[in-house]
Amino acid sequence: MLGTKKALPNGTLSAAGVTAMQSHAWQLISQIPEPEFDTRIESTKRAGRQLSSASFVRAARQYLRQPGQGGNGQVSPTLRRLRQALELLREVRIITTQREVDLARAIVSLGEQWAVVLEPTSARANAHARETTCLLCGRPRPPSKPPRCTACGGHWDQ
Repeated sequence: MLGTKKALPNGTLSAAGVTAMQSHAWQLISQIPEPEFDTRIESTKRAGRQLSSASFVRAARQYLRQPGQGGNGQVSPTLRRLRQALELLREVRIITTQREVDLARAIVSLGEQWAVVLEPTSARANAHARETTCLLCGRPRPPSKPPRCTACGGHWDQ
């Protein structure tokens, strides 16, 4: 379904009995990723609410407002390729041969390497180690967080 955008000749929508608003709504809804779409349907059914196209149009607009999505600026070539790879990998259901197993392990290994780059352990460990101190006297900021140092009246350094 990816990459199947085709222009219709003028008058085709009206000949099919579809209004421009319906077409626009359906195009928006088609932008919701399939797993999210299915999840929304299931949660709506479980909640005992009636399915409506309006709720899916709202969800699609919200999805498109997210950074890096359709109507919110350019999508990088890297993001586009990663999305394509994810869609292709989702189609794999069974791994049977040794070559497939080896390739799957290589893909997992590559993903683990990315995780190390995305969340270095030293950055996570140092995230809470830094404390706020006074610029003048160096005292730590008390838990009450006064706007200025109570000892010397200095500003806080973060």
